[in-house]
Amino acid sequence: MTIESPEARLLGQEPSFRGFLVGETTPRTTTQDDHFANILAEFSKTFGSPSSKYPTVRCISRTALIRELVEIRDRLSHPGTRHISGQALLEFLLRSGLVHRVSHIDSADNQSPAQFFSIGLNGSTSELNPIELLQAMVSQGIVCYFTAVQFHNLSTQIPTHHHIARITKTSSRPRKAPSISPIHRIPSTGAPKKRNRLGRQQFLYHGIPYYITNRESTRVPGIQKRYYTDKTVFSITTYEQTLLDTLDRPLSCGGPSVVFEAWENAAGELDQKRILDHLRTIKDQRLTRRVGFMLHDHLQHKLNTDLRRYLYRIRSQHSKDQAAAMISLLPGYEFSHPNHGWGLEVP
Repeated sequence: MTIESPEARLLGQEPSFRGFLVGETTPRTTTQDDHFANILAEFSKTFGSPSSKYPTVRCISRTALIRELVEIRDRLSHPGTRHISGQALLEFLLRSGLVHRVSHIDSADNQSPAQFFSIGLNGSTSELNPIELLQAMVSQGIVCYFTAVQFHNLSTQIPTHHHIARITKTSSRPRKAPSISPIHRIPSTGAPKKRNRLGRQQFLYHGIPYYITNRESTRVPGIQKRYYTDKTVFSITTYEQTLLDTLDRPLSCGGPSVVFEAWENAAGELDQKRILDHLRTIKDQRLTRRVGFMLHDHLQHKLNTDLRRYLYRIRSQHSKDQAAAMISLLPGYEFSHPNHGWGLEVP
């Protein structure tokens, strides 16, 4: 990020700069002025380009920004500035024009209002892309579901929500039984809270909800890094992983119309080897059967030898299981036509 002499710009406003952090009646030394200039220089250096810590330097959450400002203050370690709070440093940057509050953000139900800041002298003049906000919300998160469908141009429909996932390792240990005996349980006095199947809503930006969800690493083998601009490097599900997600979490991806449009748009662009690799890693026969129906029956797509053999093997295993129950092509949606070959209920 190129910032044209921010310290010179601020130090040129001597009265307001001096009085802002230490009070108009407190004398300031040249050494202290130099130290504040060093804080600005370090801030500009930290947010000059994307890094593993800050994959986007276009915007940042209030919590992360204050934490970084305090780290910079402590790292430079000047005795005259140790008492200055992170909030005071943030207000200083706001007055300097180096950061700007992101507007049009509303809080989710029963939550404190989320606060984000755009970074840069011109940061207040442009809107943020959902990907920038998501990556600022969870720096190590993976953009997925409807947001990824849109990014990969798999659908013409405008997302009604956006998602970023925290990737967790699959636990090999069995879940522990509850440690409290039933006779000691306290009965609920109210109706059970309905779980939002889309995840944990964090805020709304221009009226569109943004969600965080957890996903097991073995269920998301397809992750790649992409450049949005020179200010943002983000992690997102691959083209093929995004397609698999539409059959695994269709509600999060926009619903049936988006799912079918995505697969129809992708038919000629699929990397079949990557699809096969992802399926082998995920090891979910139900998902594999859904993929088989979509490619073989619905799209009548020409399959390469390896993918065709894998899909047919899973189909054959299901056919031999007399007790196997039919499942919906899209989890959470009911369809009325049985496809006994793949063991699916389809539209």
